[in-house]
Amino acid sequence: PPLEVVFILSDMGRLREKRIPEIYFSASIEQRLSLVQGLLDQDGTISSNGNIEFTQSADHLPIVRGMVRLLRSLGIVVHEPHLAG
Repeated sequence: PPLEVVFILSDMGRLREKRIPEIYFSASIEQRLSLVQGLLDQDGTISSNGNIEFTQSADHLPIVRGMVRLLRSLGIVVHEPHLAG
């Protein structure tokens, strides 16, 4: 991002925060699907049994919770995330 945006986000304490902004949850179906596709392209895998998995570290729970909410808003069955270890 442009340096000015980095400074603004840093001042807001949001530079390293991974979350889905609230406005996306009321976006059109197509926009929400596009966001899901982008998130899965970045951090998703398909397990050996064909399940789609979205993996984040424990310190990024807001993005996981947002992804669950986003998927459910699209009528997709989601199994609650759990912490490994």
